[in-house]
Amino acid sequence: MTMSNDDNNTVNITESSENDSVIIDSVLKQLPDIVRFVQQICDKKIQSVYSRKKIGGYEGQPPLLLKLLSNLPLKEDIELLRVKNEHVEVYCKAYEEILSPIGFEPRYFRNYRANDLIQDPKRGISIIFADLVNHFVGKTYELVNEESFISEQRNRSERSKHQLDRAIEKIDELRENFAKVLVLRLDLGMLKNQTHLVEDIKCFKKYFETYLKKLRSMKVHMIAYIWKLEYGKNKGYHYHTLFFLDGNQHQKDEILGDAFGKAWVEVTQEKGAYYNCNASKHRYKRLGIGMLHHDNQEGFNALKEIAGYFTKVDQFLFLPSSERGKTFGVSQKLASKRKSGRPRRGT
Repeated sequence: MTMSNDDNNTVNITESSENDSVIIDSVLKQLPDIVRFVQQICDKKIQSVYSRKKIGGYEGQPPLLLKLLSNLPLKEDIELLRVKNEHVEVYCKAYEEILSPIGFEPRYFRNYRANDLIQDPKRGISIIFADLVNHFVGKTYELVNEESFISEQRNRSERSKHQLDRAIEKIDELRENFAKVLVLRLDLGMLKNQTHLVEDIKCFKKYFETYLKKLRSMKVHMIAYIWKLEYGKNKGYHYHTLFFLDGNQHQKDEILGDAFGKAWVEVTQEKGAYYNCNASKHRYKRLGIGMLHHDNQEGFNALKEIAGYFTKVDQFLFLPSSERGKTFGVSQKLASKRKSGRPRRGT
């Protein structure tokens, strides 16, 4: 069969789309390293990597920064993601000002030593590699001290605190109103061949909405829940979840955890995967899951530490600017409330 020009165009468009998906998948995995690189410069106030020797030339011990730099993506590849993140924006600005003018790509960082020369094709001059690295790190340091970055960091910290406050308020409410609370903790994600692609995030969030509805229809007395959407270099997009059941009506948290996990797999049409933390309680030195009696101060403190992990300030979620919405949730009302006897208050 002869292929028409329209057929050729269709193939080219498809190949282009597939290539973009591969790039997006790769760049997404590199974004956490961009955050690590920028945040290290910010936290340690690093303004340069190499220093001049008295006898001429440069010296320095920059293995970590250079290792991170050499594994970071091209600016134009990042732009395919349309991600809004203050660390990524700093990286792209420094890249545009220092690296783009000489056509220097991050992968080249692994090929040079401090005193090697790099050709600047536009100006027809040579640049010492150590100077290039120092200029890039120095520009990054300059950008993290601008008000726009500082403001975003402040906003991130405030969001984290607000989320933790909401989670702790819910935990205290549960302890006050129930003699026993059965706590299930699950991580919900996708199978390895289904992870990472940013265009799947809408579908992934839709799965979770459907999942919560399914849990409400199950024959379990779920009284509350807390969840957080995150992105991990190895896990891709995933949810950290805590589900709370009335301990007077439910036991066997390991079995219930598996039931909740299997419900996720069913909702995702066998594309999902889960980790049931309740089946591995022996791994935790401080146990905040399973059956918690109202007077178990240590258990509830450990539960609040889990909430702190869910909401910690250095957890990053890389979403395209067009895909906004909730990334953290706490159920609004208790499914039921203790009707009789002395209220259960924290001790």
